[in-house]
Amino acid sequence: MDELYRWEKDPSSEIEVLAVSKGLKSGDEFPCVWIVKHPKAKVVGNTLGHDERAHGNPAYIQILKNSVKWVE
Repeated sequence: MDELYRWEKDPSSEIEVLAVSKGLKSGDEFPCVWIVKHPKAKVVGNTLGHDERAHGNPAYIQILKNSVKWVE
């Protein structure tokens, strides 16, 4: 139910894509959960969770829990 964010990776930033979203009409895929490989910090990117439908979704809740646990 989330809207798809289309973006281009910054070539100076190294990321590891953990999940992708696919456009329902176009079929184009874009990262929706990723980590930034930074030498001094743990960074998680997440474009999911736009409204209460996502907020109550068990998979979304697990992604948030896993993200927080990973950055601790």
